[in-house]
Amino acid sequence: MLLGVDDLETAQAYPRGKIRLHNAWLHGEGVVWGLDVQFNKARELLVTPGLALDAAGHEIHLDAPACLD
Repeated sequence: MLLGVDDLETAQAYPRGKIRLHNAWLHGEGVVWGLDVQFNKARELLVTPGLALDAAGHEIHLDAPACLD
C-alpha cells in the first residue's frame, strides 16, 4: 500500500487533536514552567525559556531566551 501526504497528515491529526483536547480540558491555559518576563541591561524585554498552554490546548515552547527591543 502506498501512502500519500494526505494519508499521513490524516493519520497524525487524530492523536494531535486528542492531545490538544486533553491539554485544554484537563490542564487549562497558562504557564507550565518558565517564561519569566524581565528587562535586560540593554533595556530590552527578555522572555526566558519555558512552556505554556493556550486556550485551545496548543503547546507554546520557547527553547532559548527571546528579546524584544
